[in-house]
Amino acid sequence: MRAVAAISAGAVALVVATLLSAAGAQASPDPDPVETDAAAGMLAEHAHDAAPASLEDDAARHEGEPRLAVRGRLELILPEAELGDDGHEHLPETDQPVASVLTEEGTRIRLEAAPAGAGAGAVVALELALPAALLAEAGERAEEAAAESAAEDEPLTEQDEAGAVAAAVAEEQAEPLPVVAAQVAEPAPAQRAPALEHRLYIAVVGPKGGAAHGSFADAAVRSLVAQVGDYWTAQSGGVISRVGIAGLTRYTSAIDCGSGMTSVTRWWDEAGPRFNADPDRFFAPGTGRHLVVLTPDGGDSCRRSLGFVGLGTLGETSDDGGLIQSLVGTRYDAHTLAHELGHNIGLGHANVHTCEIPDTLEGTRDGAGPWAPTGCRVDPYLDQYDVMGFSIADQPRIPSLSAPGLDRLGFLGDDSREVLALPAGQSDAVASRTIRAIGTGSGPRVLRIVEPGTGVLYWVELRTPVGQDAGIKAMRDAAGFCGKGSCATEDGYATRFGDGIRILKLDPSRSTAPDTLALTSQHATSRQGYRDLAIDTDGSWASRSGRIRLDVEWSGTTSARVRVELSREPKLGAAPLGAAIAKDGARLTVVRARFRLPGVTTTTRWYVDGQLRATGTSLTPTAADSGRQITARVTASRAGFADGVAETPAIRWTSGWSERQNHRVRLMLTAEGAASGQDAEGEAVIIADTGNLPAAGTVRFLDPATGGLYPGTWTLDEDGTIAAPLPAGLAAGTRELAVRWTQAGTGLALDSAPVPLVVGRGSTTASLDVVEQTAAYATLRARIGGWRGLAPTGVLLFTAEGRTLARAALEPGSGGVITVHVPTRDAANREIAVTYLGDESFRRSTSPAATIGG
Repeated sequence: MRAVAAISAGAVALVVATLLSAAGAQASPDPDPVETDAAAGMLAEHAHDAAPASLEDDAARHEGEPRLAVRGRLELILPEAELGDDGHEHLPETDQPVASVLTEEGTRIRLEAAPAGAGAGAVVALELALPAALLAEAGERAEEAAAESAAEDEPLTEQDEAGAVAAAVAEEQAEPLPVVAAQVAEPAPAQRAPALEHRLYIAVVGPKGGAAHGSFADAAVRSLVAQVGDYWTAQSGGVISRVGIAGLTRYTSAIDCGSGMTSVTRWWDEAGPRFNADPDRFFAPGTGRHLVVLTPDGGDSCRRSLGFVGLGTLGETSDDGGLIQSLVGTRYDAHTLAHELGHNIGLGHANVHTCEIPDTLEGTRDGAGPWAPTGCRVDPYLDQYDVMGFSIADQPRIPSLSAPGLDRLGFLGDDSREVLALPAGQSDAVASRTIRAIGTGSGPRVLRIVEPGTGVLYWVELRTPVGQDAGIKAMRDAAGFCGKGSCATEDGYATRFGDGIRILKLDPSRSTAPDTLALTSQHATSRQGYRDLAIDTDGSWASRSGRIRLDVEWSGTTSARVRVELSREPKLGAAPLGAAIAKDGARLTVVRARFRLPGVTTTTRWYVDGQLRATGTSLTPTAADSGRQITARVTASRAGFADGVAETPAIRWTSGWSERQNHRVRLMLTAEGAASGQDAEGEAVIIADTGNLPAAGTVRFLDPATGGLYPGTWTLDEDGTIAAPLPAGLAAGTRELAVRWTQAGTGLALDSAPVPLVVGRGSTTASLDVVEQTAAYATLRARIGGWRGLAPTGVLLFTAEGRTLARAALEPGSGGVITVHVPTRDAANREIAVTYLGDESFRRSTSPAATIGG
């Protein structure tokens, strides 16, 4: 063990030596810094990204200073958005957690930083550099405690003396203490069996000088917990089987709101014993138990004093417990409690990654704040599409958890998430996949892409205002910090939140509860000057290395289709929609020549009947070229990458050649229409590819068999796309459908190719029987009847009094029958029903109610 500096107070010298000895009993004589877990595959990142400073650096910086050895459980709390003097929320200055150690003597000592590799909830043995003044104060406290014990003829044990010093350090420290040596004595508990019930021990605390605890009644507490519990049960797909109240108390505290995070930690220490619980152990990771302090806000008075609306300790897995503080009596109570509970079960913040330089897709961390060296930054907390981002008062529903969080916590089954990786021995691979919007809560919703050569993981999701995400539209329309569909950081940089495909990854800078990073799209320098977090139809994105390219073939409200190309070596390949020749007066030019990565140098070569005619951005045909075939080949170059080539289709040149040859209109049905069951209330995506002409115009649905037009007209947006409901006049059965685009001002009309679809889904009948009932559980059998000899598949929800008690899935071969067990919870009679959510062939239905309990 390293030497401890001499201390004048004898009692302090004795206690410090005792502490060091006690810690050394379970640690190596000279503990080494704990290495970061290299097996965390989801956190794989490029080797040149900078790492945090080592413990050796801190030890050298504090050489010769007194040291204190402590052993306890590591507690991590992420900073939340702060309320400024101007009344607006401001982003936290750091995205790194505030670290403390909860000692075995029951005190909390703040640390400069968490030791590397030690997860939240791990038991750690630490050496801390101690300022001499603080150590002197600790010595005086220890001597006082020893004198009091001696007077009572009960000498302090070495452990008591150690506890007295640790308590004095915790109470008197003005700044966090640096960690100069660390070892993990007990790792954080691994995840236990799924379907865990989370139990909340709730203290409604009226702070000193603040709102009375009675201003937030028990009924309001129960309603809040029910809303948050239903949310997490649905998001987890039943992995979190229930969130319930295990204990409820209320009292007036002697602690006010004025000390920020210190007020919160003191409330936790004060509230725990009211449940006969030590917060360190009873609410530890792996227990599924949560100590929740609800503080009535009192008209923003407590919020302004605290500076935030809630805090939660970080966990590692979805069965972890933890400590939560949440203001209540606000417009966003449910958002805040759901967010803080997310921290307890292993979720970091939902951040936004933006690059100010158009040619830069992803930045690298320099260890000193925003990701500045590559012109990129990470804005903590800014992803409003995610429950782990800002709490938005004007969003009526809690938004869904994003794909990385759902996947990392094991909330996605194989039917919801697909992994795309380059097979061994292949140099390239291409796959097209249709995914449903995250908010729908069912079906294939997430792609996890493994980048060849690096192992970096990217997640693909579709975000639109449907299902759980129905409140996104209200959020985008709201005024305030992130109003009117965009968020501006304090330096004025703006990011736009639109519908479409999103690309996300995990921030590699922290292994415990890593933050998510929502990446902006490659072609996102929009006309309004924002960077877009969503990629719409015909948009594309490429990873930093150029080994992944994603193209959005089409994007609708409930589903989208993407094309993913994986390459062993970085490439500059062209976009699949390819280039085309356009007419500019007497000249021919190339449009839509897009490549895998920006920042390329292009060279265009023109060929007439296969022979090279010219090199340059345009070609002016001559009279002698009439009747000849003309093509163009665009080659893209960038250092470190193989060249990419985009070749146009051939045109046969005549003096009257019209660009109409390059125009096309496409009709694409959403996922429901791509299979055998398109509901007449479904949706279609319409795309007009119009070369270099404006896409302005109108679209109508067309019956290819008769040439007749259905009622209803839609106006294309400036990108030439629109998502529109299918015409209500479609007759049942197998049909063909097309669309007609009419260009504004010219009357030019183009029809799409016909698309086959089946109109109308089969109806179903649902029934529910109580098979068996005990004091704790009821066994239920649900039957979903189909039609034409087909059995339905898909998701079932078992609900009572507006709450979801269980969630199940009808698998192929089940015959539409499934048995589940639900808790009865109390003796009162309750009516329960089963709702079948439908699939591509069958419609939704709900059973009559059955009675359980009693």
